[in-house]
Amino acid sequence: MSGLYNSGRLALANGGITWVGSTLKIMLLKSTYVFNPDDLSVAVALTAGEVTGSGYTGGFGGGGRMALANKTLVKDDANDLIQYKADPVTWPALNVGSVAACAVIFEAGGADGGSTPLVYINGGFPLISAGGPFVLTPAANGLLQLSG
Repeated sequence: MSGLYNSGRLALANGGITWVGSTLKIMLLKSTYVFNPDDLSVAVALTAGEVTGSGYTGGFGGGGRMALANKTLVKDDANDLIQYKADPVTWPALNVGSVAACAVIFEAGGADGGSTPLVYINGGFPLISAGGPFVLTPAANGLLQLSG
């Protein structure tokens, strides 16, 4: 199950966060994290445990949290939805020692407490890494789709 966080949904709706204009990043979490759409900030999501290991430095400003690049919005009239797209994200030498069970896309604020979670992703997981590159490739129809 993937989903939207309520705080992120509101910020997208009222223009406080824009898919193309805001600084959006993606972080990896362990299986101890349970998706809660009511999580208000990345600091709340982190209490369940961001992955650790060589090639991934968690925490605000850590090198493990990768920026989304070339973000676009695509109107899909045939399916009556908007596709939120971005380039694949690559961790060049990821060895988190355990399993990354999910990812969270968030708007990077001035600190974890000011960073708003947007999208919870668990498709394509679990990830078991052994020090090589890991590429998270978005589906052809985007990382997120909104309809209706």
